[in-house]
This record gives sequence, structure tokens and C-alpha cells, in this order.
Amino acid sequence: MGIFRYSYEQMMRGLMALEQKSQGRFRTRMLELSADGRAVAEAVLGDENAGHHVLVHGGVHGREYLNSALLMRLMADWLRRGEELEKLAEDICVHVLPMVNPDGCSLSQNGLAGIRTPGLREELQQCYAREAGNKRTLSEYFRTWKANARGVDINRNFSSGWETYRGPALPGAEGFRGRAPGCEAETRAILKVCRNYPIDCCISYHSSGNVIYWDYGTKGRVWEEGRRLALAIAGTTGYELRSTVEDGLDGAGCSDYLMRECGIAAITVETGAADCPLPAQEFPEIYARSRGVLHAAAMFCCS
Repeated sequence: MGIFRYSYEQMMRGLMALEQKSQGRFRTRMLELSADGRAVAEAVLGDENAGHHVLVHGGVHGREYLNSALLMRLMADWLRRGEELEKLAEDICVHVLPMVNPDGCSLSQNGLAGIRTPGLREELQQCYAREAGNKRTLSEYFRTWKANARGVDINRNFSSGWETYRGPALPGAEGFRGRAPGCEAETRAILKVCRNYPIDCCISYHSSGNVIYWDYGTKGRVWEEGRRLALAIAGTTGYELRSTVEDGLDGAGCSDYLMRECGIAAITVETGAADCPLPAQEFPEIYARSRGVLHAAAMFCCS
């Protein structure tokens, strides 16, 4: 088997199908439009007036679209269990952004042909000339693309740590923080959910490493809640826990922002063992490890 593929169009069709079958227990809304005109979609499972809210998102980096398919599968499982889970988590609403960066996911899978706007294609061609030259082909360069269609790395575009983060000075495949915190539509989509609801916890899916990152340099209650969430998700996935502080990881990411500035328990789950984009043969094990994640997050809110 080769590289796993999962398109924005497949995701949108999947969201429509889940909504039609859910008997009102599942709703989809469009949060923001990307630079290339794709909607950043939010799926809502449960009562939006619930007392507790869970945020889960994936596909933040273009080459990590396997996690988008994974989150769609997890939502389908949740709906399939229906009344059982609703009774168990009757005061909990789950918000899922399965593909935060649809332009980047399209670019990674389809190269420049995946971008519809001529001006964006020209800018991306300039990124290739500046960063790759003749060392890699166009397809090789864009296959491992992490940023959005404007060359901004969404997980470096949050305000926590943005000022001190030192990455590339210009747009490109990865690491460019953007011209200002929260300047990208994809970042704003996540921030909008956090503003609209009292989020108890957030699980951010990335790849790869088969680890869970937590800590983010907080103290007191927030640190304790972050640790409790990390232990809960580690317990159901079997992934190793790693401290971002001990590993010396860069900031400006979503989990950094939520922990440090919002006081929300947040972790980053890094799925898969191979380099991204992940091969298709890894999906079954990743899915098996994550099957209990939504349930574990709901139980975290209840305890």
C-alpha cells in the first residue's frame, strides 16, 4: 500500500452523510473560508447548550490529512453508539474540526493542481524556487507541505510564544509564523470555537511519533488538568507521554495558546511512526489506538 489519501471533497461528503443519518444529533457549520475558497468545517455532536464542551481538531498541517479521515471515523463511531453515549455524556458537546487546513491538505496531495487561485499558485511557485531550487521536484516539495496556501504554518500562528518564536522569515512549506498572531483564516476558525463555547479540553491531532505532548510550561490548576487529560488519553491510546518543556519544543502552537492564555487543558496527539504523509498501512493501528479518545475526553469533563 502507498500513501494514504483523503481529500477535502471526501470530507465534505462525509459530513453531509453523517448529518443526514444522525436524526438531529450532528450538525455541520462553516467557520471560515480559506484563501483558496474552502470552508473550514466544524462538526457539532450533542447539545450546544451543554455544560461541558470538548474540542478536537486535525489536519492543521497539510501533509497530515490521515488524521482528518481518522476524526471522521471517530465521529461516525460516536453516532453509531447513539443513545448509549448520549446518556453517558448527556451534558457534553463535542466539537470536531476534522480538516483545519483544507488548502494545505489539497496541496500536499495534488501539488499546484490542488490550488485553484492563479495568484496563490504563483506565490507557491516562488516558495518552491526559493526553498527547493533544483534539489527536489515540484511534486516532492509539495508532498510534504505543512503550511496553508499562503505559506503560513498554522501551528505557529497563535499568540502564545509568537513574539519569541524564530522560524523562517518568509512564507514556505513549514515554520513561517505569519505576519501577525491569528492572521490566518484557519487559526481564526479554531479561535472562534474557543470564543463561542466554554471549552473544557482540547485534543489536537498531528503526525507523527506515536506520542502525546503535554505540559506547555503552565503551573497550578492548569498544569494539573493538562496532566489529567494527558493521562486519560494515554490510557486509551497507549501512546507515550512527552513534556514539551523537557523536549524544548517551539511555542506559538494551538495547545500552547489554550493552556497558557485560556487556561484550557490541551494536549497534542502525534499519530503514526513513519514520515508524513503517512502510509495507508498505518491507518488501522492508528484508528484502533484512538477508538476510545472521544469517550475518554467526555469522561475527563465529567470527573
